[in-house]
Amino acid sequence: TDGVPILLSPTGKAAYRITEITGYAASTIHRWIYEAKKDKSTGLSTFTRKDINEIFKRDCGLVVIDEASMLGPDVWNDLHETAKILGYSILLVGDGGQLPPVLAKGETYTVMEPEFVPAGNWIQLTEILRQAQESPIIRITMALRSGDAYEGVSDLDVVMPEDLDQELVAADMIVCRSNKMRHALNARVRALKKIEGPL
Repeated sequence: TDGVPILLSPTGKAAYRITEITGYAASTIHRWIYEAKKDKSTGLSTFTRKDINEIFKRDCGLVVIDEASMLGPDVWNDLHETAKILGYSILLVGDGGQLPPVLAKGETYTVMEPEFVPAGNWIQLTEILRQAQESPIIRITMALRSGDAYEGVSDLDVVMPEDLDQELVAADMIVCRSNKMRHALNARVRALKKIEGPL
């Protein structure tokens, strides 16, 4: 495992997926650089930086951060400082067009921009290779990102409200814009298909 980097992500689910794909243990960023301490008077947990000697290390000298667009400024600063002390390089992997960090209302921030990276160390991949380039979902998302909302939705079939239930039951996949909508549509499809069990 000498050549294996430290594999991190902002969420446990993403860390589990990295472990599943690579076969190497991944962790959340918080688990790697912070320790949780519970305030006895309030019962609330706070996170403090670990002592540098308590941080898990590998000889590779590389930290790979998946879903890097989710990094907020405080976590990024702590992560960057920790890597600097250890002499590690950081590889940010993610999509600058999605999942920004959760910040106070009106604040914006992303590490997925060249100004956060030393000159000559920034590569942005813009061509879609892994998925079918003719996929309607890919075309729509690329058009929406470029600011052309009409182009993004013009290829979609229109479903009239009275036909929605029929379309929901027949669909192989439903793409939702929010978790709340996902739960609502899931409940509706289950009701239409008369699925009562937990699975």
